[in-house]
Amino acid sequence: TGFTFECLFTLSSIFKRQLHYKCTAQTFNVQSQMINLTAIAGTHKPDRSNDDIGILIIENKVCHYLPQNMQFLLPNLYHLDIKSSGLKAISRVNMEMFPSLKYLYIRNNSIEFLPKGLFNANRKLQFINLTDNKTKYVAPNVFDGLSELISLSVERNVCVDDYAVQDEGIHRLQSDVAVRCTETYEHS
Repeated sequence: TGFTFECLFTLSSIFKRQLHYKCTAQTFNVQSQMINLTAIAGTHKPDRSNDDIGILIIENKVCHYLPQNMQFLLPNLYHLDIKSSGLKAISRVNMEMFPSLKYLYIRNNSIEFLPKGLFNANRKLQFINLTDNKTKYVAPNVFDGLSELISLSVERNVCVDDYAVQDEGIHRLQSDVAVRCTETYEHS
C-alpha cells in the first residue's frame, strides 16, 4: 500500500551555526505495518528538495509504525523526532533506513520492546531519547557499539527511569538497563 504525507518545510538555525532543512509532518496516518512511503507532499523552499531534508518531526499524528522505503525519499535524514504519535514498535529494519542518524527522539509513544541489533546500522547516533514510552523489555546489548553517544534518556518507562550523559554515565545506564530490562526480555 502506498502512502504520502504532507510537510511544512522550514529552514532553521541551531546555535546559529548552519541552516537545517526541516520537514514537520502536517498529515501522517500509519496504523499498520508494511506501508510504503511513496511521496512527500508540500511546497519546498526555493532550491530545496527531499534530498536536503535533515530533520523530520512527527508530533501528535498517527504513526503506529514507520513506513517502509523512507530512506529513498529522505536519504540525508540525521534527526528523527516522533512525539505523542502512538508509535508501537521500531525494528532493526526500520533503523537501517537511517544510517546517518545522529539524533533520535521517540518520546511519549507506546514502544514496549527494543529488539536485538536495533541500532547496528546507526553508529553515528549521538542523542537517543526514548522517554515516556512503555518499554518493558530491552534486548541484551542494544546500545552497544554506539561510540559517539553523548546522551541517553530512557526516563519514565516500565523497566527503567533514568538518563545519562557522557561515557561513564552512559555505561552505568547501559548496565542498569541490562539488569532491569533484559531479565524480563529473556523470559518472555
